[in-house]
Formats: sequence, structure tokens, C-alpha cells
Amino acid sequence: NYPILDNKPALIRAYFATVHKTCDTNAWKRNKGANWWVVRRQFVPLLRNLFYFNKLWSVYSEMATQDMDRRMDVEEFIAGCGLMQLDISRELAVEAFEAIDSNHGGLVLFDEFAAWISCNQIPVD
Repeated sequence: NYPILDNKPALIRAYFATVHKTCDTNAWKRNKGANWWVVRRQFVPLLRNLFYFNKLWSVYSEMATQDMDRRMDVEEFIAGCGLMQLDISRELAVEAFEAIDSNHGGLVLFDEFAAWISCNQIPVD
């Protein structure tokens, strides 16, 4: 019913942030078999997280536009720092990119980006 909120990567992160209080999407592997339903008291936080992570997805997809592969390289990150209102030097942007790239693959995936943004409370409005 709401195509603007129909972004699977954002939906997954919103669910995990609401139910598990973490952006760690591998949490389900560690707790297989546990009941992880969204309960009534979590509904409002889930809605809030849906909008938050969809906004993050929007910013991420704008930044990672060079080859449309849903992965961001360092040049895309540097060029997109303005979307996050980050006025930093190239050297600091490269350091931030390396901090975000938790698996050191040279590319930042959405889950790494979302975890870094939310942990550092960087505004994305």
C-alpha cells in the first residue's frame, strides 16, 4: 500500500532495530528458533524505524549511484558526504569510509552504512 516504504533492505533493518535493538542482521543465526514477533508495544517504534531506515536507504541509494550495484565505493562516499551534511576533508572521509567498511572489502554495503549512521547519530534529513 505504501511503495515509498517498500525497500527490503530498509524493512529488514527496521525490524531488527525494533525487535532486537540492534542493526546486526546476523542476530537471527545466533538465536534460531526464538519467537521474534513484533508485539503491540513495538508497533509505534517499528513505524518510526521504518521511516528512519527508509530515509537512510534513500540517502544510501543516492550516494551509491555510479554502477547501481547497491554497494558504495570510497569515491561515491566522498561525493555523497554532502547528502549527510558532512563537511569534512577528503582524508577524514576516507578514514570514515574505512571505519564503515567493517569487513574491509573496499565497498560499503547498506547494513554497514546503516549501522555506522545510527551508531554515530548522524542526521540524514
